[in-house]
Amino acid sequence: MVSANNVDQELGWCREESLAEMRQTLRDASTALAGSSALSPAELRLLPILSTPLTLMEIGERMFLSRHTVKTQAISIYGKLGASSRSDAVQRAIELGLLEHFPGLAPVRRPATD
Repeated sequence: MVSANNVDQELGWCREESLAEMRQTLRDASTALAGSSALSPAELRLLPILSTPLTLMEIGERMFLSRHTVKTQAISIYGKLGASSRSDAVQRAIELGLLEHFPGLAPVRRPATD
């Protein structure tokens, strides 16, 4: 199970890795999405964190965003990935290779409450 501490550690790891390479990979994969718009930079930052058990409020606190902003961006991600829920969006992102640079942030299946 991924804990909040693991999320913070993984986000720290991301900062230490080649962010330019990771961003380019995410842009390339995002642009390759058939029939949808490319994910925005804000959506690309949020996407890996959606795979954690954190609530939207907790994500917002860590990203210095309001819960409403996180929810709006998440809904936009769902639409662009053709997903109907958070877990569907994470599964689709995995299939598209959008989460390859975040190996410690394994998706967690849980009932949708957001």
